[in-house]
Amino acid sequence: MIKFRDAIIEDCDGIGLVIVSASHSAFIGAIPEEFIDFTWTPEVSAANWRKSFEENTDRGQLFLVAEENHRVLGFIWAKPWAETAGYEACVQGLYVLPSFHRRGIGRNLIGCAVKELMRRNLKSLEIGCVVENPNCDFYRQLGGVEIGRRLFLAGRICRYCRVANGSTEVGSRTN
Repeated sequence: MIKFRDAIIEDCDGIGLVIVSASHSAFIGAIPEEFIDFTWTPEVSAANWRKSFEENTDRGQLFLVAEENHRVLGFIWAKPWAETAGYEACVQGLYVLPSFHRRGIGRNLIGCAVKELMRRNLKSLEIGCVVENPNCDFYRQLGGVEIGRRLFLAGRICRYCRVANGSTEVGSRTN
């Protein structure tokens, strides 16, 4: 049975594996390889997350995992502030092991994050998704409509999603 819970520092090895696996699966072949850091391994990512957990867990950020039999299958990182005007919170990353896609893990991770953010009285959520990411359709399946685009990391175009008043709306916001 898949459980959704707060991440703990002991999850960092699994989180590193999930993030690198999901990112490589989404972007290898979709964007030019010069934009992919092949020195970024699950071990490097895990070490970075250990540091992030130590530095950021006291700032109200959410680190949630989906796990089954003590194995991390998915991860979401949300923060109670956004960089785009008009939004109160932001999902910095949503990752699911590719072999576990289409099982409701991403949807449930977003649902858990939204529920906690709403409990904190934060009612608008921004989520960015690079257009080359084949998983962008996931946000459309939540009922979203793209409303614009903006440049992001390394010249990639990023879509933005929003959740307002408990209903999910996916789209883009131009800065």
